[in-house]
Amino acid sequence: MSIRTHNALVICLIVLVGLLASSTVAQTKPKVKFCNLCQAEALCQQTMYGVAHYAPMFDSIDWSIKLVGTGGNDELSKVVSAVITNGSDCDVFLGPGSSSYSKGLTTTIQKPWVDFASTSTDLSNKALYPHFSRIIPTDAVGAKGMLSVMDRYGWKSAYLLCSNEAYGQSLSAALESGIAARGGTSKTNCVNPESKLTE
Repeated sequence: MSIRTHNALVICLIVLVGLLASSTVAQTKPKVKFCNLCQAEALCQQTMYGVAHYAPMFDSIDWSIKLVGTGGNDELSKVVSAVITNGSDCDVFLGPGSSSYSKGLTTTIQKPWVDFASTSTDLSNKALYPHFSRIIPTDAVGAKGMLSVMDRYGWKSAYLLCSNEAYGQSLSAALESGIAARGGTSKTNCVNPESKLTE
């Protein structure tokens, strides 16, 4: 189980407990249904385990969790369809663990939503992504670490190879900006994740 997944679930639970406990009658246990949007089997298992492990620590809520995502690396349209079909009774969404999926799901999910791996800086725009939150830094922070390595070794130029999706584009944009601010140069080539690299 990754620390990021555990942290997302703990934070989500603490916020929910606070909100629900303050809005319910003392004798009634609020019911909270977590819905797992994961798109990779390992993440599905980690998220399910995290909720099953941490939720019982908060005996003031009656909780449950179900898989709403497709559990596989499916097209975004299939994931959106799964959320529409299976997510109407969800109180909180967890995941999906991908910037591209998070950006694509934003118009579908109109409830609290916590992700542990979506790092695209675009997702910080609350006007466009009002229900989305995350427990991991953006790509701008990741780029600072990479730029520190460049500074340490005195590198002034870089060739960036990235995936042509939200994560790759966001990270390469942050790196390009940082390199330019340092007076350096960069060239970026973003390729489709399904493409095979050739000479």
